[in-house]
Amino acid sequence: MMSNTDGNDAPGDITGTGTAGEEGIGNDEIKECFGRQQQLARPKKRGCPTTATASSASGGGDEHHHDNSPHRRSSERSSARKATTAPHPSYSHSSSFLQAGSQSELNHLMKRNGAQSNRMRQSIILRAVLASKRGTIDIDPTFLGSNGRVYPNLRLAFGNHVDMKPCSLCKSRVQGHWYCRIARAHVDKPDYDGGNSADVLADLFRFSVDVLEERLGSLMREKGDGKGMRGGGEKQQKSIHRKENIRVDGLDCDEDFSMNSLSEDILYQIASFIPSIKDLISFCKTSKRSQHLLHRSIHSEQLFRGVFVRAFGMQGTIGNFEADLTWKERWIMIRNLRRGLLDKKCIRTPHAKTSRPLKDTIDVLPEREEGEAIYYDNPDYAPEDISGSNGYFGMEILRLPPPPNASSEWRAPIVVRGDFDGVEISNPNTLFYEKISTAKGGKMSGVLSAKSSSFTLGDDGGAGQALSLLQCDPSLDSILSACPPPCFYIGYASGKVASVSATLTPEGDDYTFAISGMHHAHESEVTDMTFVNCGKYPHENVPVLFSACCAGKVYFYPDALDADRNYSLEQSVLAFSNFYDCPIFSMASTTIVSQGKFFSIVCTGDRDGHIRIWLKHDDDLLGLCTRNGHKFRHIQCYKSSTQSGTGFHLVTRATFTMNNNLLITATNNGDVRFWQLNCVENASRAIGKGPLPNLTLRYDLMGIHNGAIELLMVVGDVLLTSGGNDGKVVGWDISTGLKLGILRCHSGNEIKERGAVFATIRSCVVDLLISGKERNMISLCRDGKLRLLRFV
Repeated sequence: MMSNTDGNDAPGDITGTGTAGEEGIGNDEIKECFGRQQQLARPKKRGCPTTATASSASGGGDEHHHDNSPHRRSSERSSARKATTAPHPSYSHSSSFLQAGSQSELNHLMKRNGAQSNRMRQSIILRAVLASKRGTIDIDPTFLGSNGRVYPNLRLAFGNHVDMKPCSLCKSRVQGHWYCRIARAHVDKPDYDGGNSADVLADLFRFSVDVLEERLGSLMREKGDGKGMRGGGEKQQKSIHRKENIRVDGLDCDEDFSMNSLSEDILYQIASFIPSIKDLISFCKTSKRSQHLLHRSIHSEQLFRGVFVRAFGMQGTIGNFEADLTWKERWIMIRNLRRGLLDKKCIRTPHAKTSRPLKDTIDVLPEREEGEAIYYDNPDYAPEDISGSNGYFGMEILRLPPPPNASSEWRAPIVVRGDFDGVEISNPNTLFYEKISTAKGGKMSGVLSAKSSSFTLGDDGGAGQALSLLQCDPSLDSILSACPPPCFYIGYASGKVASVSATLTPEGDDYTFAISGMHHAHESEVTDMTFVNCGKYPHENVPVLFSACCAGKVYFYPDALDADRNYSLEQSVLAFSNFYDCPIFSMASTTIVSQGKFFSIVCTGDRDGHIRIWLKHDDDLLGLCTRNGHKFRHIQCYKSSTQSGTGFHLVTRATFTMNNNLLITATNNGDVRFWQLNCVENASRAIGKGPLPNLTLRYDLMGIHNGAIELLMVVGDVLLTSGGNDGKVVGWDISTGLKLGILRCHSGNEIKERGAVFATIRSCVVDLLISGKERNMISLCRDGKLRLLRFV
């Protein structure tokens, strides 16, 4: 499938800065898809700062002349002093990019007790925890501060400027808090005097290395002191892009001379603070060492992941694609999609002689029902004698890791939902390219097998159609455990919610699926589900399953993701009820931090066209109930459309993207709106004083489709939409709200009367599967029509 997205700016062949013959994204393609790079002013050529030192060491006469010259310039004295006081050999030639800081400068900075001092203190603590987790405490004593300077001794800085105390055992051994709290990681033991000064370390040691690096990056990018990598550090940013040759003592030496002298770990720390992908590509042009860092080192994936998360957030790509894509492949996928939308020559239907032919329809429903489904979107042309069919609702690729003994041809199974009971799970090779046999009806069975093509819940189960599906991301280790977690959840038309678990076959080359739990909490159709982060701290992720229904109620299941409770769905708690029990058709969730406060937010869209923001109460979600038995309180209400006329503007889809700060909503009138999420100061006592989440309308796209929006898919900074009966997919630039291009996915059916063609009707595109590894895209229409588009 196409790749993710995680999400912001995508490169094309990112490996374009590599050596010849290396496959990757070309620089010209990157400029084409992501805009022209800024032309930075070329600085004047200067001599190498180490020239004076080198010449004084090579010739005794020159050395004597310089020492006795009364007219020696101050610039020469300062450059010589900088060259002889470098704190570490790896920084001796890096003055053109990094500045070395001394211990006395650090002490003077910390005595100010301002915002810059607080950031430096946080940087020291994070660097110390990272050094302990990586095992590099005794290898490299230097560290990069929050102001972009390299300081010589992390241990001394931690001891002098971090106010912590050792435990009683380390105190009796006359050992300081560095050895106690960092070297030996005694973070759960109280201070020798009974205090709790190391509580902050206990939380940090629970975070992963990736989270700690992201927090360090945010400290470096904060504005205020004018010396950060992003906050006023114009000279440092310009030095990233400088590629000119410098002439020193009659010899041409490239500026790479200073970059190649840096250790790989320091070079990675520098590159990890670069905010965008095009700046990262430019940085990699500065030296062969940095090219190796980006394309062939152990830090390559972390660098691509870092710019991806900073640009789009962890949910930056929430479309249908493979779970095992690398971060580099996600960037390539985004590049290919943008190119295909902008230039039709870059995306085409593969020739039948050079590729495996695709089936005309997905062939899960009977042929008669597939033929009648096109009239769902075209009721005016429907014959009087048809029974009517709702067709297909969607398809998703399961985010499962490859089995340990899987063959090279293994592909993740596809889940199909439609106008039939339950779901069908199939291998994509047989679903799209070959005729498959399905077994439906009969008694309720608890086993789904990808090898047996499908499993459908029968009439005995009484669950009905699968209206919504929510995937989890289980790891291979969790699947192999005694109690495997759910693979995905299903919301049924009967009001039931079921969990489906995946287990390995005895051969270990494929998966089998079983319904591991089911609960009937809702009185009507389950229209949408989402995971809500109910943690207490910004970097604490405690996901909880939420489900909404047509009765206007939202329930959550506190044990659904709890391994100690065997992922049970038996307990359901009412989170909140919509006003006047208005049916809820879409739901999304996100988190936001403002002024030290952490907000867990749920957004709902209902039948009356209202977009409502619900906020979790300050008390623990899983504790005692609050007013009226609700766990969430209503904060704001917005209109989904400004169009006038009769009828409701039902909110069909809602999703958060772009670092969880952008909400996208769609209606049954073909309108799409972009909302910016932020926090504003609130003085009302009715809903609580202090900062509260607020939505600001950013873009209003009215009537982009001639009917209800059925598809909102985010791939990086590209939004794909489909709806109505136009049979097309439209791509939009999320950052600007402008249209990128149109992809035709339904060829159309001819309506004949007395042998003459008088109309051509099309069906809505209900879902897309994008393959980042195979570089293609498969569309599914409501009547089962398939189309394969390949990116070239």
